[in-house]
Amino acid sequence: MKKLGNSVIILLGIVLVAVLIAYLLPQKMHVERSISMKSSVDFAFDKVNVLENWKEWSPWHKLDSAIKINFEGKSGKGASFNWSSTNKNVGSGNILITECKKNEFLSLDMDLGEYGKASSYFRFETRADSLKVSWGFDSDLGKNPFRRYFGGRFRKSITENYIIGLTALKDICENQSAKILEMKRIIPEK
Repeated sequence: MKKLGNSVIILLGIVLVAVLIAYLLPQKMHVERSISMKSSVDFAFDKVNVLENWKEWSPWHKLDSAIKINFEGKSGKGASFNWSSTNKNVGSGNILITECKKNEFLSLDMDLGEYGKASSYFRFETRADSLKVSWGFDSDLGKNPFRRYFGGRFRKSITENYIIGLTALKDICENQSAKILEMKRIIPEK
């Protein structure tokens, strides 16, 4: 009986320490990844601002070919899409463009279903020889210790998917931009 009592005390101590550690973990999560590409800012901006174009480069669209998507508005402030998927890595949710500064910045509100609400943004910086595209994510994990524990795994997943998405965006923009330049070279404008 004494061993059972000691086991309960040890178990309660472990749970208490785990909860205390969770409260020391960050409440806010921020992820930002950037990539440089050889593309016009107009072309790259439209691949992000026109929401139907996300299916070309978004990592989540590639995870589930049966994803159901509904669009409201085509692009710019107020445009949105919601999705639903049986794939647990895709889930369901909604994205709304809340701010749009052409060829410079997009701000998005995100409802990620069971993962909560977050915000995201894209920044486009034209440089002398390239275009830098940055994709950011911000979320408040709240006071729930379990959300804070899983926040680290969620951050890792977001980071990996942002790298995949930005790389796909770069490939599309550079390949299609090169084709457009080649066509202009072959068929000069009058």
